[in-house]
Amino acid sequence: MRFFFVLSVVLFSYSAIAADVKPELPAPIKTYEDSVINAFQVMCTVGTLDFDQLSAKASAMRMVKSSDKTEQESATATRQVQSWEGSLTDGPWTLLLEKIVSPAVHANVCGVAANIDNKADYRANIIQRLHLKGDGDQHVFPNGNQETYWKNAYGVGTVISITEIANGKGMIINYTVVNPVAK
Repeated sequence: MRFFFVLSVVLFSYSAIAADVKPELPAPIKTYEDSVINAFQVMCTVGTLDFDQLSAKASAMRMVKSSDKTEQESATATRQVQSWEGSLTDGPWTLLLEKIVSPAVHANVCGVAANIDNKADYRANIIQRLHLKGDGDQHVFPNGNQETYWKNAYGVGTVISITEIANGKGMIINYTVVNPVAK
C-alpha cells in the first residue's frame, strides 16, 4: 500500500511540473510588416535560391507576373528580371527576382517589396528576425534610395540588403547569392 502512495505522490509531482512546462511556439503574426518578412523568408531564404524555381513557385501560387525582361548586359552577360504581385491577408506585396549569367559568375536575387508606414521599426524588425549582425554597410544611390547591406550574411557569396525608397513608403528586402563559375 505504501508503494502505491509513494508512486501516486511522484506521479502527481511530475504532472504538476509537466503542466508548467509549455513548448515555445513561434511568435504570432501581428502586423502587415511581420507578414511581409515571413513572405521574404519563405520565398527567398528557404531552400536553394534559384530564379527558375522561384518563378515557377510564384506562378503556382497564382501570383500575377507584372514584369519579365531579359537584357544583354555585355557581350557575354545576360540579366533577367521578373516581378510578381501578390496579396497577403493584410495587404499587397511584390516578389522581385533577378538572374545574372556571365562566364565568370552566376547570381540569383530574390526580394520582397512593400509599402511600410514605419520604416525605422520595420528595418529593426528585419535585422532582428533575419539575425543580421552589426549595422551593415551603407550606400546611397543617386536617386536618394538608401541601402543597408550585410556581405556574407548567410555564407560566402551571400548578401542581405534592405533598401528604403527615398520618396514614399516603399522598402525592399533582397537576398543575393553569387556563385563564381569554376574554370
